[in-house]
Amino acid sequence: MAKKPAEHVSNSRPEPLKTEDFLELDNIEFVSKLLTIACERLEAGRKLETDRSIVYPECSVILHDCERLKRRLDELQGRRDQLEELLATLPKLLCSSCRKLLK
Repeated sequence: MAKKPAEHVSNSRPEPLKTEDFLELDNIEFVSKLLTIACERLEAGRKLETDRSIVYPECSVILHDCERLKRRLDELQGRRDQLEELLATLPKLLCSSCRKLLK
């Protein structure tokens, strides 16, 4: 039986995103979409690895991207939650200040 040639010999390995690239991502919906796509690719890659009994380095790169995207999404959501909390208390603060001014 003839050995099948590697599928990705002519292609270079994917480069993971740099930390600076992740820090520039500040849109929760966009980061969430990227995470969804990365997770789908990881799932497909893991299926190939399992089916072919081989480890692809690309899956490690995708896994690290998923981890970093998840971390960034958590940071952004935490900031949004803090902002929403601040905005929710702001009218109360203003109202009490206004009441003092009216007295």
